[in-house]
Amino acid sequence: MNKINITPAFFIGLLLISGCSESDSNAIQYKSAAHITQGLANTSRIKSHLSVYYSERGELPSSNKQAGLPEPEKFKSGALKSIRIMDEGVIQLTFNNESGIDNGILELIPNTSNPATGVDWECTTPNYKGIGELIPQCSYKNKQQ
Repeated sequence: MNKINITPAFFIGLLLISGCSESDSNAIQYKSAAHITQGLANTSRIKSHLSVYYSERGELPSSNKQAGLPEPEKFKSGALKSIRIMDEGVIQLTFNNESGIDNGILELIPNTSNPATGVDWECTTPNYKGIGELIPQCSYKNKQQ
């Protein structure tokens, strides 16, 4: 029996063919969501790396170099332009226009307030309105508010 590999992109594809409406002006397009989901998948090892960094040092790095990671542009893949470690360990993903917005930003914000869970991550974006409808673990937060 053959196994089907259910990737985030496959899941978004299922949403597309299921007849979900693309007319909601607040929702990002499904194709864009697939690209963003692929970018998020690229952060799994980085989040683990930063969690280990935090457990060993009691603080989070503020740059790719400090974290011992390649330069941000080395993570370029598909719609993903770069993955940059920002102040206090924030992981910033920058996407090209295939994501729906050229230079669109997604940030994974670390939360270290619960020692029992280590580092938890909150996914936010100032660019992709309605992202939570297609990628439930992410939310839109307008930085000007």
